[in-house]
Amino acid sequence: MTAGYLLQQLANGLSNGAVYAIFALGYTLVFSILDILNFTQGAVFAVGAYLTYSLMTGHIGGGQLHLHLGLRLPLWLAFTAGALISGLLGVAIEFLVFRPLRRRRADPLLALVASIGLATLLVNALQLIYGAQNHNFPFHALGSLPPVVYLGPVIVRSIQLIILGVTLLALAALWLFSRSRYGKALFAVAENPAVASLLGISVSRYIVWTFFLSGLLGGIAGTLVGLSYSISPYFGQNYGLIGLAVIVLGGLGDIPGAVVGGLVMGVIEALTVGVLDFYISGVGSGYQDAISFGILLLVLLFRPQGLLGRKLVQRV
Repeated sequence: MTAGYLLQQLANGLSNGAVYAIFALGYTLVFSILDILNFTQGAVFAVGAYLTYSLMTGHIGGGQLHLHLGLRLPLWLAFTAGALISGLLGVAIEFLVFRPLRRRRADPLLALVASIGLATLLVNALQLIYGAQNHNFPFHALGSLPPVVYLGPVIVRSIQLIILGVTLLALAALWLFSRSRYGKALFAVAENPAVASLLGISVSRYIVWTFFLSGLLGGIAGTLVGLSYSISPYFGQNYGLIGLAVIVLGGLGDIPGAVVGGLVMGVIEALTVGVLDFYISGVGSGYQDAISFGILLLVLLFRPQGLLGRKLVQRV
């Protein structure tokens, strides 16, 4: 096993980990404020990818429905529109599911079950509209960019560089937002909603913003994965489970932990799969999910508070 081979796996791991980080941030934002796991995030992930696909190709459907939009947007514009609509879908989910349950002071388990039910509904709606088959983005999606870039012994796909670039931009935007007045208010709500309300902060409004950001991040992650591979109605479900493993790895409710956990998960997966494939060809890739959840199990057993060591405290 050469150093070049390991560097190649590290590059692949950073690319996958960047997507995990963006996706897990959406999970973490909602959990940090409401202490609930929003399992619709995987469905929003898939919806975001299909929105970008439809806006690029100019048509909706492939299953029981087929509509022509009459326009074909370039990737950057379709990507932006798809992410924003995914954010609005996150807001709609908050209004339709989580807000009524919150007003009734329902048990968090009921919110979890409701989110699973809505996620199933959204996924089946995608299957009804687009069919169960995989869809690929147009071959010209990346324009004139070369398919691969050679960085010494490492071969990097252009989409992997785009994933890393978009991830850095998203994290930078989130960091700038966190430094603003509104970002500080949002994190105050996440720290203690009751105290934030006493200080005059509109908790309900910032919960809406949280769901918008969560949906936005989910849509971004879905499109990045779709561009890298292909899309299907169910491809967000696996990422939903991996996202859960990532936020546990990084620390439940810890926003920097979600980023660290995503990158660590992606790198460990890639290196483990690469080593297994090197010695036993074709074996590693078949056990990628087992590796992810094996990491989750070890974290739960030996460091349940996550990598950053932030323990949960009871809120007043």
